[in-house]
Amino acid sequence: MFLPSGMCGPVEHCNVKTSPDSECLRTSERPESPCYCILPTSGPITPNLCLSFKAAIAASDFGFLTNDDLPSRHENAALCQQAGYQRCGIPLRKEPGGPILAWVKYGANVTRAEALTQNWLAEALDANPEVAVRIPRVYDAFTIPTRFFKMGHIVMQHIDAPDCEESDVELVAKAVEWLICLKAPSFAPGPAGGGPVVHTFFYDWVSRITYNTVEELEDHVNGILALKEDTRRDSFVAEARHGFYLCPCDIDPGNFKKGRDGKVVALDFRATCFLPRSFFRVRDGEAGKQLRSEHGPALDLPAIGQCRGDDTRLFLPGSPWNKHHRSA
Repeated sequence: MFLPSGMCGPVEHCNVKTSPDSECLRTSERPESPCYCILPTSGPITPNLCLSFKAAIAASDFGFLTNDDLPSRHENAALCQQAGYQRCGIPLRKEPGGPILAWVKYGANVTRAEALTQNWLAEALDANPEVAVRIPRVYDAFTIPTRFFKMGHIVMQHIDAPDCEESDVELVAKAVEWLICLKAPSFAPGPAGGGPVVHTFFYDWVSRITYNTVEELEDHVNGILALKEDTRRDSFVAEARHGFYLCPCDIDPGNFKKGRDGKVVALDFRATCFLPRSFFRVRDGEAGKQLRSEHGPALDLPAIGQCRGDDTRLFLPGSPWNKHHRSA
C-alpha cells in the first residue's frame, strides 16, 4: 500500500519514514514533487488509509478544469480498484443512480502525458467553433505505483453520446482531418508537455528516451541506419521547418462518438503525438493509409521504414542518447 510521505528533496533526503521497510519513490525528477512510500502490505485501498495523492503541481496549473463535486483522488482510485483492472474506465457519480459527473480512464498505459495532450487538443478545438470534432476536457491526472506496475488515471468530462457506426465513416474522416491539421505547441517530438514518443515506429510502440529536439530524433534514426550499413539518411530537421502535426497512430472505431450537436467526440490519445509528417507513412492498417498527409508539405523519407521497430542499442560518441543507454 502507498502512503504519501509529503514534500521532500531527493529520495535519499526523504525526511518521512512510514516504516523501516518502506521505500521512497518519487513521482518525477522535479525536486518539489511529492514522494510516495511503498509499505510492505497488499491490502485494498480503503478510506482509513492516508492516501491523499498530493500533486507536485495543482491540476489547475496544467490548465485542467476544476469541479469541486468530483470525488477525491483517494476515492477515485478506490472506485477503479473496486471495478477491477479488466476494465479501462468507469463513470463518476455523486451518489448511486445520480447523473454522471465525469469519466475516469485508468490502466497501466494511462499517463499524465496523454492527459496533457488530450487537454491541449480539447482547448485548441474549443477555440474554433467551426471544427467538426470535440474532445473532453481533463479534470485531473495522477498515477499510483502498485506492486507490479504504475496505474494511471485521467478524470475527464463525460460526454453522453452513442458510438459512431459504419454509416458515420465520412463524419469520422472529417473529424480526423481536423485533428491531423493541428500543429504542435513546441518543436519537441512527442506528446504535449514532453515525454517519450508513442508510435508504431518504435519497438513496443514507445521510444526509450525523450527527444528534446528534432535534431536528437534525426541523429538517433540516422545512427541506426549507419549501424545497419544503410547509406540512406532521413532529414526530420528539414521537414520540421513546416512544423510538427498531430499523428494519431491507433485509430479505433470505438474511440469516436456522435454528439447531439452533430460533432464527433474523439477519445483515447495514448498513441497520439506531435511528429514530422513522414511518420504518417509508417502506420499500420487501412486507417493509417487513409490518413497519409494531404494537408501540407511532407518529405518522402523511405529510410525511416528501415528503422521501424529496431531495438538496436546505440552508443555513438557524442550522441544525446548515450547517457540513457537506450534506443528507438
